[in-house]
Amino acid sequence: GDSEIAGRVRLARGRILMDIDALDRAREDFQLVLGLGVLPPKEAREVEDDLIDLDLRAGKFAQGLERVKALIDRDPNDATAWARKGEMHRGMAERALGQAREIIANRLLADTGDRAKTVLDRLGAMDPVDPKRPAVGRDLSVLFDAGDEKHSQQVLRFADQASSESENARVAFATSLSDLGV
Repeated sequence: GDSEIAGRVRLARGRILMDIDALDRAREDFQLVLGLGVLPPKEAREVEDDLIDLDLRAGKFAQGLERVKALIDRDPNDATAWARKGEMHRGMAERALGQAREIIANRLLADTGDRAKTVLDRLGAMDPVDPKRPAVGRDLSVLFDAGDEKHSQQVLRFADQASSESENARVAFATSLSDLGV
């Protein structure tokens, strides 16, 4: 009926808006279409994935993780949802590393800053329970001046957050590649 036609029009418009990076307006259209309940299950699932993509592109990782969790709760064998979960966690890790890099850029001189960023990337990618992490963390903190413990600690906290999110991403990606439900 009319609501199905309206839904199809809003879906098409939402995809166009998504293509031109009008993310909030696209999100509104996709949510309206899902709310109408006029799409067959497979197509509704694709729209949910579009919403997750919008969250990822907008850096709305917590919101995206909620959507992904709902999909995984509905179907624990949804490999695509597990992969999207990995992408969200990877985005969160990158955000934390970006915040740490910003502090490094503002607090350290060029050569020391470059060394710090290299150590930071290693620390952020390490498994949170790796026994070598404390030593790598010390390698990073000694690059800061003696009176700059506050910024050194902030960078280490961001590195810990990135490490944790990277581990969550690895688990989600590995799950997406496993023989789910087989």
